[in-house]
Amino acid sequence: LSSAEGILMSMADVQQQFDSFDWLVKAVTVDDIKNAKKNNLKAGIVTAQETKGLGTNLELLDSLYDFGLRVLQLTYNTQNFVGAGCAEKSNAGVTNFGIKFIERLNELGIVVDTGHCGKQTTLDACRYSTRPVIASHTGVEGIFNHMRCKSDEEFKAIANTGGVIGVFAMPWFIHDDPNNTTMNHVIDHIDYI
Repeated sequence: LSSAEGILMSMADVQQQFDSFDWLVKAVTVDDIKNAKKNNLKAGIVTAQETKGLGTNLELLDSLYDFGLRVLQLTYNTQNFVGAGCAEKSNAGVTNFGIKFIERLNELGIVVDTGHCGKQTTLDACRYSTRPVIASHTGVEGIFNHMRCKSDEEFKAIANTGGVIGVFAMPWFIHDDPNNTTMNHVIDHIDYI
C-alpha cells in the first residue's frame, strides 16, 4: 500500500485470489471464519503492511474496510504519516494524524498491527487504541537484538490491550546465524513470550 495505484492493484490481486479458488472465503466477520471451518473451507483475512499510500485520506481507509481489510500495520519499517517504523532512528512514535488514524481503525473494526513499528509507535498504539493491538509477526529483542524484535515493555503493553503476539520463523530475524537457525530457536522466542 505504498501508493493509491498500488492499493487498487493490490485489491484487484487479492480479490482475484478469492474469486479463483472455490475453497477460499474472504473472512470479514467471525461468522465467516466459523462457517468456513464448518464447511471445510479456508478463510482468508485481508491484511496490509503499509499505510503510506493512504496518505491522510481516511475515506480511502473506509473504502478498504468495505473491500474487506481487517488487519493493518501502522508502519512498514520507516516513517510515514502514522508513525515511526522499526528502522527509523528517531523512534518518534505515533504522529498527531496517527492518533486519528488509530481512532478510525478502532471505529471501523480494523485490527491495529504493530509488527513493523518502532518501539515508541508500538507503545503509543497501545496507549491510544481502545481495541486490542497485535504484533502479527515479531520476535524477542532479549533473545536476538534485531530491529524487528520487540522489547518486554512492548509485549506487556500489547498484552494489556488484550492483543496477541505472533512469532515469525524467519531465520535472519531470530538468530545470529541464519544458516544454522533451527525450529528450536523459533520455539525459544515463543516460550519467552
